Amino acid sequence: TAIVTVVDTIKPTVVTKNITAYLDAYGNDTITAAQIDDGSTDSCGIASLALDSTSFTCSDIGANTVTLTVTDVNGNISTATTIVTVVDTIKPTVVTKNNTIYLDISGSAIITEAQIDDGSTDSCGIASLALDSTSFTCSDIGANTVTLTVTDVNGNISTATAIVTVVDTTPPTALCFSDTLLRIDNSGNFTIDSSFIDSASFDNCAIATWAIDINTFDCSSILKTQTVTLTITDSTGNASSCSTLVTLVDTTRPIALCFSDTTLHLDSSGAFIIDSSFVVSASSDNCSIVSWALSKSAFSCPDLNIVQPTNYTITDSSGNVNSCTTQITIVDTIKPIPLCFNDTLLRLNASGSFTIDSSFIDSASFDNCAIAT
Repeated sequence: TAIVTVVDTIKPTVVTKNITAYLDAYGNDTITAAQIDDGSTDSCGIASLALDSTSFTCSDIGANTVTLTVTDVNGNISTATTIVTVVDTIKPTVVTKNNTIYLDISGSAIITEAQIDDGSTDSCGIASLALDSTSFTCSDIGANTVTLTVTDVNGNISTATAIVTVVDTTPPTALCFSDTLLRIDNSGNFTIDSSFIDSASFDNCAIATWAIDINTFDCSSILKTQTVTLTITDSTGNASSCSTLVTLVDTTRPIALCFSDTTLHLDSSGAFIIDSSFVVSASSDNCSIVSWALSKSAFSCPDLNIVQPTNYTITDSSGNVNSCTTQITIVDTIKPIPLCFNDTLLRLNASGSFTIDSSFIDSASFDNCAIAT
């Protein structure tokens, strides 16, 4: 007899295949040798399959060379490599928060992604955050829907929306003239609007209303300095005020109207005193006349039959003056009053005659001016 020792020195035939490994939501994936083996064989039988790498994480993204080791039942070992492509297809988890932003004095506001992001995450890492709208103006006042886009380091993208509420709390800037001089009109009144007070008020968005606390003036306000307050309100209800000193003046002259001509009759004393009623037809003023003056008010016999221009001057409460002229003619229509002695005794002279004149008859005849003959 003899001993025949049978041995197996033939290594297994290793056949592999490339695979793709997909990371889970935690950024991990595990593979088995069975996923790599593509039908490895051995004439006597395979005892085990083993991989040099079975666990993959975000750091392994891309192509990874993996070695498959096949051991047969007799301890013969063969290896072969394959490519395991690790990919990340899990989208980021986007978490947003609503935000309120305030317009500045220029009427604009800017937000950043950090103001909307509320802790977005990704297993491998976030590469970028982006908002579809970051700039807001007056036209955006109120609620605005914005979209936050999150991209991870492997190009996976997720989006979520948030509400950005745009508010305007900046009050308008009210600018008034330092003082304003107003001239009362011919009716004795003056009505103003904000344009008389507002010099250049402005708002970061738009002024909605203008209002003044005093807008009507009359003669009682002349030369009285009054504080007028302008209040402006913008479209969101923010308000601001300023004041100006308003002084009302009257520069309108009175209207002096005289009769075209006047004939006056001396009285029995040979005189005539006139006042304005003798020359004025319908003089007036937008406020009030405080004084009347005639260039000549007293007439007497030396003025008979002389046409005299008489000026009538009126002055109003603000010192405005105007005048007109009336042609006055003085006439005397009062007859003389003859007075005679009741009887007269005359004595003839030596020649038998007597000559007399009016003095022998006139006791005290008189006239308001003078007796001519």
